[in-house]
Amino acid sequence: MTKLAISVVLYSSDMALLSEVIDSLSKACIHTSRTCALFCALDLVNNKPDDEHKEAISTLARSASTEHLSVVFIDAGVNGGYGAGNNISIRRHEDADYHLVLNPDALIQEDALTNALAYLESNLDVGLLTPQVKGLDGTMHHLCKRNPTLLDMFIRGVSLPWLDRLFLQRNFRYEMRDQDYLGVIKPVPYPTGCFMLFRRSVLDRVGGFDEGYFLHYEDADVGRQVSQVSKIAYVPSVVVLHKWSRDTHKSWRMRWITIKSGLRYWRKWGGVF
Repeated sequence: MTKLAISVVLYSSDMALLSEVIDSLSKACIHTSRTCALFCALDLVNNKPDDEHKEAISTLARSASTEHLSVVFIDAGVNGGYGAGNNISIRRHEDADYHLVLNPDALIQEDALTNALAYLESNLDVGLLTPQVKGLDGTMHHLCKRNPTLLDMFIRGVSLPWLDRLFLQRNFRYEMRDQDYLGVIKPVPYPTGCFMLFRRSVLDRVGGFDEGYFLHYEDADVGRQVSQVSKIAYVPSVVVLHKWSRDTHKSWRMRWITIKSGLRYWRKWGGVF
């Protein structure tokens, strides 16, 4: 039997949306179990120590568990960051064949896991799969990216209309828009963090997420690490609907967190222009 571990890290999450995310996972697990023996284990890792929704999340976890999807609520106790939260789940499921890191605002289509696992079973050179991501209105998001330089991080972090216009072609290249998003793209240097399906053996080789990142660029970092030992593939038949939130631009605190993560990434990997 194939075991798929799934981690969803929470922090003041929308309970109604979280319920939808779990429901989409449950339907996807059932869909996949029709063609192969699959067991899914979902960890809801709560990173907010004083979250008033703890009991509600715990109750949701118990009620959502089925024969195809086991749901467990984990109270991290301290907010060590997004990567650290996922690492808690990664360490819990050393026996898994695959590990899915999923955002609490990402709804997967019913056949997403079926298509993703079928691709990974047929392409043993791929250690990390990234999906086609659409907004809730069906608009495609271009989330395959080349490795960011300090300049790229500055342009996207500042997000000024005149600066975006000035570097429009650079942004297009950064988002790999010269590639066909309707077909498989391989390799992808920097995969989206909203849905990262790892082959467990590859995840073990890179050691999970670098917990030095509190939030942002941990996905870019783990992509660099995976690329050193395996390939990353974008597979458009795996579709995710993402209620995307640009929290980086909502407060100066989030801007500062992003800047610190960007500087850590740059010190580790280099690249200015």
